[in-house]
Amino acid sequence: MVSTDPATDVDPRKFITEKGAALNYGQLRGLVAKFQNVPGVIGLHGGLPPPDAFPMLSLDIKLRDGSTVTVGENDLVQGQLQYGIHPSGLPSLRDWATRHVADLHGAPRPTTTIIVGGASQGLSALFSMLFDPGDSMVVEELSYPQVSECLAAPDRINLVPIATNDGGMCPLALTKGLEGIRKSGTQPFPKLLYTVPTAQNPTGTNTGLERRKEIYEVCRAYDLLILEDDPYYYLQFPHGSGDVPGLRGLPRAASYLSLDVDGRVLRLDSASKFLAPGLRLAWLTCHPRLAEVAACAVQTQTLGACGVAQAMAAALLSSWGEAGLHDHLSHVQRIYAERAQAMHAAAQRHLEGLARWSLPRAGMFLWMTILGVEDASQLTAALVEAKVVVAPGRIFHARSGLPGTAVPCVRLAFSFETPENIEEAVARLAQALRLHRDQKS
Repeated sequence: MVSTDPATDVDPRKFITEKGAALNYGQLRGLVAKFQNVPGVIGLHGGLPPPDAFPMLSLDIKLRDGSTVTVGENDLVQGQLQYGIHPSGLPSLRDWATRHVADLHGAPRPTTTIIVGGASQGLSALFSMLFDPGDSMVVEELSYPQVSECLAAPDRINLVPIATNDGGMCPLALTKGLEGIRKSGTQPFPKLLYTVPTAQNPTGTNTGLERRKEIYEVCRAYDLLILEDDPYYYLQFPHGSGDVPGLRGLPRAASYLSLDVDGRVLRLDSASKFLAPGLRLAWLTCHPRLAEVAACAVQTQTLGACGVAQAMAAALLSSWGEAGLHDHLSHVQRIYAERAQAMHAAAQRHLEGLARWSLPRAGMFLWMTILGVEDASQLTAALVEAKVVVAPGRIFHARSGLPGTAVPCVRLAFSFETPENIEEAVARLAQALRLHRDQKS
């Protein structure tokens, strides 16, 4: 059931909850934002600390190449040390993100980009405005557990798990699942599909453009929003460490946002994987009305993303320009590619006959099927004894809390440890698997 209808403008009002529609900046915040820093205005309306009470004047950021990027007094003291008056983000950083997204993804209709305090805050804001308790959403059968456990579960949001294969979510399975819900009427019809299309967490699969087109058309046919959570987009290394894409070689016009003729895609990008997660910076791009409500939701949570972090990122990205960002991304991608190769090689040395896996070409994880076990959680005791920690596949399953759910896989993170530690960890994993096998026999 694939739509052949021409582009239609999605009506955001039918997706935004009553609570979401009621979100606003508040009269006082609006008054402060309207008149702050307006020439000639003497402001007695806002409870703002005086800038001369701030102990910091500027920041010098020393980079790994020995250079220094300065966040000057005007940018810091007069702007980002104060209460945030830009709930959609520091204008200079937001302008960069808007241009950056347009260049990489080229949405075919007008969108708005806002800065959020990390992808986690973006997700939290979207859930707060799009879901009522008891609503439903579509997820990949194995998916990021922070969404299912920390966002969906507290509001009793029904998860509709859809099978995946090496190419990502299966369009036919999605169609069958949605049609089954529509016919049965046993639960609220899903209003949104959540997906991690690049280096999917946990399986590491990449959803290609043709598959995305199919999924997008199914969502059009059944009128679903698509939440495209893409934190690993910048961590692609399809040809290994010897030929990384940097910025210039990343796939362009190949995202769900690139296909979005209707305004149904909400895309989250993150700086966590290529700058630093402690900055807590990400950007959300979507239909202007949805972005407006999301900015209100962020404002109610934290008054916006951290001002100092935004100033630091804006100064760094401005200093680098496209060429500098390309070089930095190339460096980061080489690190990840080398560690992915190190884990793959270690697995070849130690795990042949014990497990199945593929060489990762993006992201931070290697997804491994353990042979001879029904559920990888059975290995816990042996892993503890071997002093190696992995993530059992069951915790990623949308039905992880139900009896009988079994996943014979583990997720191994190659991103943090050194190649030497990766070698030792994989050897310990092999030891644990042999111990478990011997105990069973």
